[in-house]
Amino acid sequence: MPAPFQLADFPVRTTDKVRYADTDRQGHVNNAVFSTFMETGRVEILYHPQAPLAAAGTEWVIVHLSMDFLSELRWPGAVTIGTRVLSLGKSSVKLEQGVFQEG
Repeated sequence: MPAPFQLADFPVRTTDKVRYADTDRQGHVNNAVFSTFMETGRVEILYHPQAPLAAAGTEWVIVHLSMDFLSELRWPGAVTIGTRVLSLGKSSVKLEQGVFQEG
């Protein structure tokens, strides 16, 4: 297994709130919520007001989404989502992301 990511590995960062409704009965953030956190990070890079990766009039479709769950998240708190571009193709972009919570 490769070394764990660090927030410093990601040049684009944004935050999101962990909501009580995001949790299961054991107090863990539900795995499905991670894809919502990833969306928050993708939007920051694809539609950034000063330097959007998406050209005007274009749309994005997720063709492949893969996640490795390395640790649990709990409520309350916030997460920082790091995003970086791994590659740009003629009609595709490959992003890598990490979700971090202090503690």
